[in-house]
Amino acid sequence: MNIGSFAARRNVIPGRDTEDRDRGRARVSLERDDEGTRIAALACVLARLRAADRFYPPPRVADDPAAYSAWLSERTCLARWVAFVYDIVVGHVLLATPGDHLVRFLASADPDMPSERVVEIGRLFVDPSARHQGLGRGLFDAATREAAARRLFPALVVRETGRDAIRLYNSAGWRDVGTLSARGGTLHVFLPRE
Repeated sequence: MNIGSFAARRNVIPGRDTEDRDRGRARVSLERDDEGTRIAALACVLARLRAADRFYPPPRVADDPAAYSAWLSERTCLARWVAFVYDIVVGHVLLATPGDHLVRFLASADPDMPSERVVEIGRLFVDPSARHQGLGRGLFDAATREAAARRLFPALVVRETGRDAIRLYNSAGWRDVGTLSARGGTLHVFLPRE
């Protein structure tokens, strides 16, 4: 893994929800970061991700660190996790209030669904150089567990170009329940299997 360009270092804060595990030679960990103290480091990860995948972050987000930081902060965050390899920031997911597009879609699909209990799992990404170590799944599982602990109904949307993400959600047992039109393409809506 090429980690020489990473600048963010990990500061474990007492009382944080932190999970550590060894994956071969690399120490992988997830740290709860509800205050968003890692946004600047995550913006650097997004810059590398944009270079590898022109569709993420979404094309509407300008290609600069300030825009990436704003995009990570624009949602009402209920919980956030950051992934590390050793002490280097390499990934992110958040549990947030759902976007209006998702609320409207779910209301039309199931009018009895209590919209105030819906949360969106979003902004899930892993640095291209840190993939295939279970980080994406670990981040996704942390957000899913938090939603269950709060007795909330999780949902997510993913661009049709997000083939790796779609594979992850399918392998986790989630189902594609329909699509939404969005600027720049189609979004698939995923819900957990019942």
